[in-house]
Amino acid sequence: MTGAFKIKCALKNGGWNTTIDIYNMNSTRQIRDTIILACPNYRDKIEVFDGSKYNYYEDGRDILIRFVGHNYDVPQMEIMSSDSMPITGNEPSFNSTTWIPYDPTRLFYEPVPFEFLHTAETSPQVIVTVDGVEAVCASLNCSY
Repeated sequence: MTGAFKIKCALKNGGWNTTIDIYNMNSTRQIRDTIILACPNYRDKIEVFDGSKYNYYEDGRDILIRFVGHNYDVPQMEIMSSDSMPITGNEPSFNSTTWIPYDPTRLFYEPVPFEFLHTAETSPQVIVTVDGVEAVCASLNCSY
């Protein structure tokens, strides 16, 4: 495989930008720097790795881009062949996949509005104080 490719990435304002040509032999650091040049909103928020599919760049590229510190769904990047130096080889193909591993420690929920909170109590709940000291009520059920 020879040639170059480009990566289309989302800008902060919702628009899109495309990187300059990324050559097949570029290192993952060069690929990361090229993406950041085109979409500066990913600075310090992406990591680029080589996947395990190909042992040599001449056979193909398997690039993994990991987003770090984003608490929203990042729009799918798109990889495409360069116009000036297209990828050539034995039936080259391009695909992009978003993979989100399950991790219960990083689940993100929107806050529940206070109006949606309700306790099923049949008597009014009050906090009783005597001379500034809170009174103790059995199971916090201070009714009057």
